[in-house]
Amino acid sequence: PWEEDAHEAHHHVDLSLLSTVRHDDGQAGEAVARHAPMWGSATGSLWLPIWGDELPVAILHWQGLPPIGPSGHEPLLELVSRQLGLLARAEAARSGLETQEEHLRRLTLVAAHATSGVIVADSEGRIEWVNPGFTRITGVPADQAIGREAWELFQLGPSPELAAQRLQRAVRARRPFRLQYEAARPLPGGVTEPYWAEIEAAHVLDEYRARFVYLGILSDITERQRHTEQLERERRWLDDLIEHLPVSLFVIDPDDLRLMQVNRQAEREFGLKRED
Repeated sequence: PWEEDAHEAHHHVDLSLLSTVRHDDGQAGEAVARHAPMWGSATGSLWLPIWGDELPVAILHWQGLPPIGPSGHEPLLELVSRQLGLLARAEAARSGLETQEEHLRRLTLVAAHATSGVIVADSEGRIEWVNPGFTRITGVPADQAIGREAWELFQLGPSPELAAQRLQRAVRARRPFRLQYEAARPLPGGVTEPYWAEIEAAHVLDEYRARFVYLGILSDITERQRHTEQLERERRWLDDLIEHLPVSLFVIDPDDLRLMQVNRQAEREFGLKRED
């Protein structure tokens, strides 16, 4: 299927001349099944299977050969087959590496422009790579984060030991995890700013499938936490207001009319006990 370009001296493959070989395709299939060359003495044909990593990858077919027969040529053909198999494996490895590198470039591009923080750490929790989003959330530049254990980032928090212990336990479990923590990010002028964040991490094989690493997504949940705390303050304020109203108040479940709550005035006026 090769066509030589007379002007550029390159070889091109005519894909229309390629076909799939199956085990029942005559002598070609027998050559693949036997893992050995097959001769067609009547037609002057030779089928030479090429193997890579114990799998057939191609078969070469020559036609119109002189009637030399198989005698004495098997060692040479076996050597040719092995050399071509090595080339096939090398080409497959190169192609796979290029695909993997392109995939990694795309992932790196996405991670670099993500608003969330992205962290890659080894199985012991030591940081290997972070994106700009990580620095924006934590206030820690990449060159100061890489090489440090992830829980060291909690040193500026209100309860650094508790937060660090929680993360250490999660990392050492070698399982995916999600946790929230409170810390402080350093700002210019030697001041700090408190923030809340959430880490969601997966324990996965690295890009070379050689070892496990942690891939973590860091989200700034400060505004969400502030909103939650504000709602909690309002709830406590409302409960306190209801408790001290000078009128009796009853809270009843609308489904089964069960008494859910009474205030202090209702206890005094009707002689009720909340525990009852």
